[in-house]
Amino acid sequence: MKSERIDSENSSNDLPTGNKKEIDFTPLFFPKTMAVIGASKNPVGALKYVRAHKDTPIKVFPVNINPELDELEGLKVHRSVEEIGQEIDLAIIGVPKQHVPAVIRGFKDTVVKFAVIFTSGFSESGNDDLQVSLEEAIASVPTRFIGPNCLGIYNPRARLVYFPGYPCDETDGNIAFISQSGGHTAKTNTYLMSHGANFSRTISIGNCIDLKPPDFLPYFKQDPDTCVIGFYLESTSDGRALMKSLRDVTREKPVIIWKGGRGKVGVQATASHTGKLAGNYKMWEVMCKQTGTMLASDFDVFAGLLTMFSFNIPVPVSNRVALVACGGGNAVEAADFFETKGFKIPELGEETKKKIYKFIPDVNTSLRNPVD
Repeated sequence: MKSERIDSENSSNDLPTGNKKEIDFTPLFFPKTMAVIGASKNPVGALKYVRAHKDTPIKVFPVNINPELDELEGLKVHRSVEEIGQEIDLAIIGVPKQHVPAVIRGFKDTVVKFAVIFTSGFSESGNDDLQVSLEEAIASVPTRFIGPNCLGIYNPRARLVYFPGYPCDETDGNIAFISQSGGHTAKTNTYLMSHGANFSRTISIGNCIDLKPPDFLPYFKQDPDTCVIGFYLESTSDGRALMKSLRDVTREKPVIIWKGGRGKVGVQATASHTGKLAGNYKMWEVMCKQTGTMLASDFDVFAGLLTMFSFNIPVPVSNRVALVACGGGNAVEAADFFETKGFKIPELGEETKKKIYKFIPDVNTSLRNPVD
């Protein structure tokens, strides 16, 4: 059978080109100022970002053009970001979809370093003309954008969350998670935290018109708070950049991808979710193999791998393993599993056996590897 390979210099279609410079994400993950644009008394809208941050070190500025709305949660409501009169590290955009491009063009008149577009309803809903208008607005300002159609950022160390009451701790976890699905973002956070595995950062990136998955990898490679990186991805528009970044980062830290959109129906479903088709799953398998990235088949495998590596297990440097099992049947099962996955199970050296015999009785014990 002919071997399959993706050339990161010449690949196209499912894995097209991308080229982004390294970015200083400090204002995104540790914002000192936050503008919540479109915040109103609607509890399911952008108001939740005001409530979540009003009693934190982050200075929150609600923004709404409604002249009858003077305050929210005890905070003065501003009519525009420019009226605030100071630089904004992070803006949350929660206005109706038809107003989002105009809001973004208004950033020309002030400094907004990063913005999360919480609003949805663009190309993923068939509104292609509005998508074009959004892309043109984004290209017209220096602000960098997360989204649209996303929750935003979770950094417990900065008390930066997307829901009021979300757990925060200045010495919290070491898992970085980047997700194209807001539902999977919340699900993965909640499930892993309930099992004692916590997060350094989480980014709900949605349709990622501007900032894309590979843009974050250089940051997490260097981030001392992060020891494992996980992605939930349905599609990519910059496969070459993703491959390049993955090759670089997996030499230092484990990276796990949970890929959505594997079957025919799942592939079509991604178009109505992120506005892009999922692409050929076989290409994702080949890409992960070439870059040293782990590809999780489902949520359970993904959650298990993230939890395991959160214990800061060193990345293996070879495929040689030593196995310990309780009982002969379990030893056989373990040996079969690892051998069929390509691992080598070498005989233990005599010196190693002597050391083991010091604390394991030789009766009914086998030291052949697996140790039974």
